[in-house]
Amino acid sequence: MDYSICFVKSVVGLRFQSFVQSEFISGFKKSMRPNWSFSFRVDEFLCFLAWPLVYSLSFTRVTPNQVAFVSFLSGMGFLVALFLDYLAAYPIPLFFLLLARIVLDCVDGQLARYTHQTSNLGALYDLVSDFIFAIGLFFCLGYVLIVHQETAADMVIPTVAIALFCFLTSSTVFSYISALERSSDLYPAEVRRRFIARLENDRPESAFYGFKLAVFNFLFLCSWRIISYISFLLVVNPEKSEHHKSALGILSPLEFGMHLTVLAIIILFQVSLVYFLIFEIIAFCAYFLILLYHYR
Repeated sequence: MDYSICFVKSVVGLRFQSFVQSEFISGFKKSMRPNWSFSFRVDEFLCFLAWPLVYSLSFTRVTPNQVAFVSFLSGMGFLVALFLDYLAAYPIPLFFLLLARIVLDCVDGQLARYTHQTSNLGALYDLVSDFIFAIGLFFCLGYVLIVHQETAADMVIPTVAIALFCFLTSSTVFSYISALERSSDLYPAEVRRRFIARLENDRPESAFYGFKLAVFNFLFLCSWRIISYISFLLVVNPEKSEHHKSALGILSPLEFGMHLTVLAIIILFQVSLVYFLIFEIIAFCAYFLILLYHYR
């Protein structure tokens, strides 16, 4: 009897180990960006969190663009609820709306890479929707503080503007260093050029796709491209490729999704929204000092 139990346990253990190695872990690596290797970066926790949902959706007909659209809707729902001052009465629903926005923002890219459905339009849609959400978020934060919490406007407006600048710039710098780290075989000047370049039409057979791509290219040029030029100035010596990986590890808590994770925690524990603005400004100052240390 004992031998039978041991045999069953060993078979189940081997099956589980085989599943983890062949399906779960290898699939997760496939869902990440090219040349990805395991590390202890904080921002990758969101990708681990999203992966089971990505793996489940890969067996359905759900497309990455559909996931991105649901992510955008959940984000807009959160902003509307925040604008209407539902935060005090319904903090938990708002927390889950923002959490859905955060997780689904990871899911769409991972699903696209895992199922080989990546496209330039999808990449631009993700970037533009992130920018729109960021602008809407800080506008709503300022509105809530001034109108609903009766904070002095002459204090709130400049604080929100500075915090928004810090949010956008630190997120862009992180993406830029990630691009440098992934493209270590290219000159930094070429990485910069590609980072802000218009994306080419990868589906020339579809006129409607080409039109949408042109629209989102224009929106990208009017949004993230402007912030990107500032980011290039902050990374003084991008030729120091040996520092990219360590810099990303230290700066990973300030990746775009991690900013929103901090906000979600603030909402969950019903802390004043002012602390999120303070966090953004202090974090950016720390960010700047870390960049000086690594790239001076």
